[in-house]
Amino acid sequence: MKTAAGVGAPRGRLAGKVAIVTGGGGGIGRATVKRFVEEGASVVVAEFDREAGMASASAAGDAAVFMPLDAGDEASWRALVAETMTRFGALHILVNNAAFRIPLTIEETTLELWHSNQRVTSDGAFLGTKIAGEFMAEGGSIVNIASLGAFVGLPASFPYSAAKGAVRAMSRSAALSFAAEKRRIRVNVIAPGGTLTEAIQQQMQRIADREGTTPEAVLAKVVADVPLKRMAAPRELANAILFLASDEASFITGAELLVDGGATAT
Repeated sequence: MKTAAGVGAPRGRLAGKVAIVTGGGGGIGRATVKRFVEEGASVVVAEFDREAGMASASAAGDAAVFMPLDAGDEASWRALVAETMTRFGALHILVNNAAFRIPLTIEETTLELWHSNQRVTSDGAFLGTKIAGEFMAEGGSIVNIASLGAFVGLPASFPYSAAKGAVRAMSRSAALSFAAEKRRIRVNVIAPGGTLTEAIQQQMQRIADREGTTPEAVLAKVVADVPLKRMAAPRELANAILFLASDEASFITGAELLVDGGATAT
């Protein structure tokens, strides 16, 4: 195979790279799949929702393929990575984006619901980081998606915030472990603030219907305390993920990038 600089070689910031994006069927995950393909990567859309995963892969083009994943299950992870290696022969990038979220206060959170949030969100990031790392023989980049809720208190998303906090701590430890072992695997965190995904838009419509107002009015109330006075577009998160996944971030590991419109700066 010719290098990226060679005649006829693929061009782009991820040319020749193989990536897995979990939760790639919608929102930030879907935008990341599309962005990675635009930059020359072959992308595995790893998704529990088969219909959403297949739609995302189809929309991204021939360089994307759907593979099923239950992010909280070790056997499912091992099957996913084995199939990726069989199909592409390498793995360079992992984006741990899959998450489970039901807005709950501490009073509403049972132990079962607590475990449900941890299973997909933090257990999934741990399993992905560990298992994908075993196959990144050429080195690689792991980008774990945390949340604004891992940095500030969100009483109405109690178990979700805790799970995302675990993702932060695990990522720092993994980055140092890989560095100490000279594995050349970087691990970094992206922490999104409010992001205007399809699911959020639907949620705002439901709130507007319930309160007898408009989705625009609901959105204005939500972003009132955000310095940039808006939510992020999924593609803006995908651009940040792309940077940390690419060789442009080759000296960055154990870092956390907040993409929150300045919300944590206030």
